[in-house]
Amino acid sequence: MSAIDNTWRMPPNKEKALMLAQREIATFVCDAVNLEGIPFTLPEIQILLDGVAVDGYKLADQQIAINQGNAWNHLFASLPSGSFSLSAEYACALHNIAAKKEVLAWGVFRTGGVTIAGTPWIPTAHDKLPALFANMIEEAQNIPDIYDRAR
Repeated sequence: MSAIDNTWRMPPNKEKALMLAQREIATFVCDAVNLEGIPFTLPEIQILLDGVAVDGYKLADQQIAINQGNAWNHLFASLPSGSFSLSAEYACALHNIAAKKEVLAWGVFRTGGVTIAGTPWIPTAHDKLPALFANMIEEAQNIPDIYDRAR
């Protein structure tokens, strides 16, 4: 199904959207690591992504931020090359980059239970994840408005 814009009447401009998103990689990385309790500032993330170590942080924390940046760069490189696909395989390939040496197994759906500190909420059982992911992709493909689909 080809998606259309029903709300804004604005033709999609993939190149411009990609350029604008690429300019925000450091922000995306900073937000992600801050959510994980790693208190990098945006300028520190920008320095780190430029290949310079930042004093006062564990090497493991710096590697987490670098992995996040590498995953975003991989995603953005795959879009114009046509190698991106909305699939479990592609999501796992991104996870392989983003979680490298950070978790027990990277590049696959988790295989055990997890908890989230500070909340009583229990994430979905691991054995249900592949089916839920497939369902999410199917539902996304049925959203007719291209901008709603992108959310």
